Amino acid sequence: MVTVSVRGESFLLDGKPTYIDVPSVNPRAIDMLLNTRMVQALFEDENPETQKLWCYPDGSEFDPERNTNEFIEVLPLYKAYGVIAFTVNI
Repeated sequence: MVTVSVRGESFLLDGKPTYIDVPSVNPRAIDMLLNTRMVQALFEDENPETQKLWCYPDGSEFDPERNTNEFIEVLPLYKAYGVIAFTVNI
């Protein structure tokens, strides 16, 4: 379990500033709580009128399983860039 705390305007994880151990992080990000909104990461359009609007660049029909799987596959890449939190809508 990780303990999250706040000291002044700094966010700490287990008592250490966030991102302090991420070698490639921009120093301005240290002690911040970086998050990215991935509202469409878990998504399925059940409306037959609008389903056709959601297709992939390769032209294939939108697939909610593919969408979720592709999101999960790139999580390590996001972490490598210092993103440690996501907001998704369900």
